[in-house]
Amino acid sequence: MSALKVFISYSHQDEEMKNELLLFLTPMQSAGLITIWNDREILAGDLWNEEIITALNEAQIILFLISSSFLASSFINKVEIIKAIQRYYLDRTIRIVPVLLRNCDIEDHIIEGEKYKIKDFQGLPANFTPVNKWPDRDDAWMDVTKGLRKVVNLMQKSANLNQ
Repeated sequence: MSALKVFISYSHQDEEMKNELLLFLTPMQSAGLITIWNDREILAGDLWNEEIITALNEAQIILFLISSSFLASSFINKVEIIKAIQRYYLDRTIRIVPVLLRNCDIEDHIIEGEKYKIKDFQGLPANFTPVNKWPDRDDAWMDVTKGLRKVVNLMQKSANLNQ
């Protein structure tokens, strides 16, 4: 089984927390279970919008790193979230996984024209407690990592059964 492609959607204001998550996902990446893409992979001279859309279209797991900054981003709302949910409509084998970084009002977050909302997808960490509210952030990231490992294992098992 080839590595599952993971797309990370996040606000640049949450860059530090995204980088923390990347460290915790390194063992899964090193084991060849996943490859991770985020917009910092875009090189000078690339058409950034096209690179993002291509990566979203290829992703099998889409992580939304949720914060008030994420929810306030026009590009994330109008492009990344809508594209991800539209992909989910067409292909129920992909996974959209919200990861709550900081407390924010996800209950009333509306995605124009879409029947699913971010809150409809089961999120991480446990009990959807924001990462920054855990007494030890490493514990929060380990909870996220364990949850994602379960998703990866399930998706790989399912792919092996369908071969």
